[in-house]
Amino acid sequence: MEDARKNPALDKAWLTTLCVLSGLAVFALQTLAVLGPAYIWQQDTKDYLQMFDGVDALLAGRDVYFAKRAGSNLFFAYPPACAALMAPFAIFAPAARVAVWSALHPFALALLVYLSGRLFELKTRREWLYLVSFATVACFALCQLEILEGQINVFVACLVTGGLLLLKRERVFWGTLLLALATQIKVTPAVFGLAFLVCAQWRTLGLYVLNLLLIGLLPLLFSVPALGFSDGVAFNFDMHVYYIKDVLLAAATRGEYFDASMYRWQNLSIPGMLHRLFDANAIAGVGNDEPGAVLFSLPPLLLGLAARFATLGMLGVAAWQLRKHRNDFRLWSGIAILLWLAFQVGNLVFWEHHLLTIIPVFAFLLSLKWPRKGQVLGLISAAFLLVFSVPRLLDFAPAVKLTAPDVSKLAFYGKYGITTLLVVATWGAALYIATRLQKQPGEEEAAEAVPKAEG
Repeated sequence: MEDARKNPALDKAWLTTLCVLSGLAVFALQTLAVLGPAYIWQQDTKDYLQMFDGVDALLAGRDVYFAKRAGSNLFFAYPPACAALMAPFAIFAPAARVAVWSALHPFALALLVYLSGRLFELKTRREWLYLVSFATVACFALCQLEILEGQINVFVACLVTGGLLLLKRERVFWGTLLLALATQIKVTPAVFGLAFLVCAQWRTLGLYVLNLLLIGLLPLLFSVPALGFSDGVAFNFDMHVYYIKDVLLAAATRGEYFDASMYRWQNLSIPGMLHRLFDANAIAGVGNDEPGAVLFSLPPLLLGLAARFATLGMLGVAAWQLRKHRNDFRLWSGIAILLWLAFQVGNLVFWEHHLLTIIPVFAFLLSLKWPRKGQVLGLISAAFLLVFSVPRLLDFAPAVKLTAPDVSKLAFYGKYGITTLLVVATWGAALYIATRLQKQPGEEEAAEAVPKAEG
């Protein structure tokens, strides 16, 4: 970035190129939002549909965890309140419901970029352009999957980023409300409760738990009218017990609701990578669905222990740095998002579109001052572009084949764990830069004043 400032011609060319690329990417995403509904509605197994199967079941007074359309292998795997929060979409006909949901995604992506920039106080046009280009160009593949699969991750990321922004403005109740909403949609933001705990932020933690409990009562708005008060309350309680015991804990501890195919190349999680490389029973999903380790076979128990050890190590380091920097909210919020990313990548499944968390991480890095900032951010952007977006774009050119026919080009990278290693390396670099390399406020001014004082 410094070189561009010294060369006006280079600066103008760089800004023009960045604007053009960002504009093309936004246009492509908007086009996908229009064409996406037709694509999604033709697929009975799309992720989008499982959420609305749960909504329809809740409105009819049926258990959301046993609602599954014929021919689909998907199930409702979210907290019960998620179905209640998405219930307003039921006013639309099925086809219109899909169209509205898909069309909201590009706007949610723009909101995520805006909230990330505001949270970390990006001030210059160049910083904003860096963030926009990273979100729309380097992360094109992640955004495309989010839209085409009708996923909910971009909305969860908006709630998390917006909640942290409100906490920064000392609006604690509303900030914890947004974080609680995010947790009741996808459980991974619950790790922010750990962030409040390790930093002894008791009032914030208490309000966060209170909002979680209040939002958990939302299904009563539908179960009580359908079943009566006593049966409706019992129904809501039973759904929460089932979710905790038979969905959340079963999936986290025993891998139930998943099979060997969960380790295929799209799974960026640490367990997914280790099992692809070393589990003889895992399915990499590259070229065929035959199980087999990519390298050599190791006992699954050993792989599970290694994955848990790595995840706990990442969480422990991030939590320690959180406590150390709890008086600097910009650093605290950035490290808290890194804690969230560590929790996600350590789960059994962490699909590509879950990685939209990387957008606020990039905004966090942009807001810090550290040596060789432009070069490092350029390398991160180029890595995401080459490992994720370029292979995805090559899917539109059938003549270009990096792997076996009819297999996504991203499989070439994911099979060998390169995608997971990139995420972990970016996480480690961001944490190291934030805690070791960044210059403190006033440090630059003091450095400039020393030669003058000596003279």
